[in-house]
Parts: sequence; C-alpha cells; structure tokens
Amino acid sequence: MTTIRISGSSYVTSHMYMKEVFGIGKKIRQYYESSDVSIRSMAMRMKGKYDKYWGNSNGINILLLIAIVLDPRCKLDFVNYFIDYIFESSMASGLKSKLLSSLKILYDQYQGVEEGSQSRQQESQLDDEDDDPHGMSFYLRATGRRFDYISELDKYLREDLEPYTKSVELDVLHWWKVNSTRFLILANIAQEVLVIPISTVASECAFSTRGRVVNLIVVALRLK
Repeated sequence: MTTIRISGSSYVTSHMYMKEVFGIGKKIRQYYESSDVSIRSMAMRMKGKYDKYWGNSNGINILLLIAIVLDPRCKLDFVNYFIDYIFESSMASGLKSKLLSSLKILYDQYQGVEEGSQSRQQESQLDDEDDDPHGMSFYLRATGRRFDYISELDKYLREDLEPYTKSVELDVLHWWKVNSTRFLILANIAQEVLVIPISTVASECAFSTRGRVVNLIVVALRLK
C-alpha cells in the first residue's frame, strides 16, 4: 500500500513520504518485538534493509521532514516524536536540532523585506510620543512587550493541530491557500516545498509487464 500511495503518477507528494517511512519503521519495530519467533526473524531481516536506507540520520533529506512540519495536522511535535521513536537518543537529538535550525534558516531566507519593514514601521510608531495619547508606547516600553515579536513560524507551531481523520484526507495545499493571509511567508514556502514530487517514475510504470509482452511478440514474429 505504501508503494501505491507514494509512487503513483498522480498521488501524494513530499509531505507524505517520510510519514510513510516512519509508518514502515513503526510496523517493523512492532514485528521485531513480537513473541512469535518466525515473525521476529522476518522483522530482523526487514530491519536490516530499512536501516540501510533510513538508519543513518545523516542520510535523511531535511526538506522531506520540513514538508511534514508544513502539514498542519502534524507540525514539529509529530516529526520529533518519530525521530525519537526510530533513532537512538544521540542520533535523534542531532537530527531534531538540525531540523529546527534548517527550518529557521529556510524561513529567514523567505522572510524578505516585507516583514522587516513592517517591524521597523511598528518600532518608529512606538517612538513617536505625540501619537500616543493613551500611553500605549509607554506601556509597551515599561513591560518590554515591544520586543516580544513573534514570527509567523512561531505562531504556526504554537497553534493547535488540525483534526486528523482517517476517512477525510486534508488538502494541505488548499489549507495553506486559505490561511495565506495569516501566514504569508510560510504559505510561500509551503507552495514550493509541498509540490515537490517524491518519485520520478510511477510504480505502475516501473512494474508494468507491457514491455515484456511486446518483447515476446517481437521474438515470436522473428521465429516465424
């Protein structure tokens, strides 16, 4: 089912890939802890294959993890939980730190001039005492609130997760379109990251037998 979900010509893209990888790792671990000897033996062989591709945190494409963070049903806590579940502690800690720093770097790159100019405008307004008849500038200075700037990224990560239901699949790109007025910078990131295809060859093409059938027909014609 995982192959069908992530390798088709018109199926899900980047935000689903590592979730499928995590799901496979979870299932292998459950088999590995089974009381049935034959199942444990099978799981050991499966784990060897799994670890070959996903057992080293340094080989994980951080952009695929960021794609999950941009899924409003998951965000950062979901990714961090499965990193802790899949990897041993020191490796997990390093990967989580790398994910958070990469996420902030990516956000800063997209942040641009707009948000910075908005912040500077707010600062200049607070410095103008003549336009502060109700003492708001005085209050903000006294309490230090003027420096409590919260970025879009922090706001997004702090908000509650979108409800998860098995029967209804959330259109993540549509969610970002609807919420782009609240998260202008993150919506631009999501627009580019979430549309990245995770497979360049559809599974139904890669495993199709049509090519073999055509070859057999050619051989048969030559033998006549």
